[in-house]
Amino acid sequence: MNTETKHLSSDARVVVAMAAFLAIAFETFLYVSYERVSDINRAWQSQQEINAQKATALADLHRHMGYNGIIHNFKNYILRQDRKYLERAEKNILASMVNLEQLDQLQSTEAELHATLIIRNIINEYRSRLGDAEIAIANGLTVREVDELVQIDDSLSSEVLANLAKMALQEGRDALEETDKAINGTLQILLGGLMGLPIIMLAAFMLIRLIYRINDMRGQIADQSAKLELTLTNISQGISMVDGDFNLIFMNDRFYELLDVKNKTFRQEYP
Repeated sequence: MNTETKHLSSDARVVVAMAAFLAIAFETFLYVSYERVSDINRAWQSQQEINAQKATALADLHRHMGYNGIIHNFKNYILRQDRKYLERAEKNILASMVNLEQLDQLQSTEAELHATLIIRNIINEYRSRLGDAEIAIANGLTVREVDELVQIDDSLSSEVLANLAKMALQEGRDALEETDKAINGTLQILLGGLMGLPIIMLAAFMLIRLIYRINDMRGQIADQSAKLELTLTNISQGISMVDGDFNLIFMNDRFYELLDVKNKTFRQEYP
């Protein structure tokens, strides 16, 4: 009887361990899914921040190079020979260089880095020609002579700036597409997990029922053992039990009385 009770207790521990394993597995699935979604969100936010910074730097670069920027003030200085336009052009050049440094830190492709290098070379050329224009004006050259001396083909700068804007836009689209793919993959994983959830819940429910059943059986066996022990102890007949090798393993008090056993050592050895 005692051996069977211990066996059931061991089974109960196995069932509890299985239930705990299922619970841990499900919690792990939820944690991994949450971390995956969090990684996607962090990557998306990081990319959005980069895109916003890049868009701001590009807009500022357009402003510093376009109307009322380097090109505009450069032309005005040559035509009007007013130093205020020279000062404005120099400020635009410095600001443009800052914007280019910002873009270089944010660029991720060789094409973008090559584009910023072209723009930097054009800006440096404007800086050099401003110095030439200042010297020419100081030497009394006419507007036409100065203009012919410092002419710059700036069509390339406009083209490169437009290409940079297109590349930034495409990069944003690519990031959005990658995010969509990651989200769809995560949704599929979550859907698969949710479809498996009823099976896990059913298995957990069956395990819980089995645990209760085992506990009930243990209680019934314990009650039966107590009743049997009480019966064997108080029954008027003498009862003894032997194992398969005919070794005496149990005798009740009445059996002792019938045999008139008074030896305490014997009674302790065969309780």
